[in-house]
Amino acid sequence: MMRSLKHVLRAPLVLASFWLQVRRARQHERSAYVLAWFRIHWRWLWTGNGVPITVRLLGFTVEAWDAGILRVLFKEIFIDEHYAFEPGTTSPTIIDCGANIGMSVLYFKRCWPDARIIAIEANPNAFALLQRNVERNGLRNVTLINAAVAEKEGTMDFFINQELGTLLGSVRPDREGQQRLEVPAMRLSLVFDRFENRVDAVKVDIEGAEWMMLRDLEDSGCIAVPRHYLVEYHHRVGGDKSTLAGFLAPFEKSGFEYNLTALPQPGTTFQDVRLHFFRLPAGM
Repeated sequence: MMRSLKHVLRAPLVLASFWLQVRRARQHERSAYVLAWFRIHWRWLWTGNGVPITVRLLGFTVEAWDAGILRVLFKEIFIDEHYAFEPGTTSPTIIDCGANIGMSVLYFKRCWPDARIIAIEANPNAFALLQRNVERNGLRNVTLINAAVAEKEGTMDFFINQELGTLLGSVRPDREGQQRLEVPAMRLSLVFDRFENRVDAVKVDIEGAEWMMLRDLEDSGCIAVPRHYLVEYHHRVGGDKSTLAGFLAPFEKSGFEYNLTALPQPGTTFQDVRLHFFRLPAGM
């Protein structure tokens, strides 16, 4: 049922605000993006949060835990294009660590329909939707793995909160997770081996486990295999001290350049920092 008359009256202002945001999107797609957002926002007006939804967006049928989470994912991935990069091929191999319900998979497939994607997600609740979103859209060359990216093979604790659609599931209990699950653990370096070290990009959004991934890549000596890493780095998560320099150093040593994006925060507040590591072609 409609959340409130206030939200209905505010809809034109919200739509105008969103139009200003999508002006940054590819010019020929602005109308499609506005229509997609309007569908999400309308469902959010009627259902609020905590109600599963299925919406048609940009040629895909997307199932999500609720409209509020879908709004966040759509803006970050499709409008702000957190995972944009230039692969230099029309059929890149992309490893998606922390694929959640698959919005990033849909983004990559929309950019490069012939891409080969390995989507890894630890949260079994999110993984179930990931499977359904891949299957219902008939996506080809997409391999799904229900596991946590870690520095050792086996099993490990994984923590989620009471919201099934949480975006904060993590191997760290201090990442707002009270419910403990046991999930398979896998090394990213072994995925590189599986695809014969032909990897164009690795997208990483694993809520504080990025250091585990890095230790595996350093120990295995394969950090330089991909040409791109698209990393959401969790700066000072759980009250940790600042260690960003230590995270950057192995990539610098391996010949990567990088770009950083973060919103300013006061004091020692936690920050999400987006890092795009890339290796320049030889001779540049």
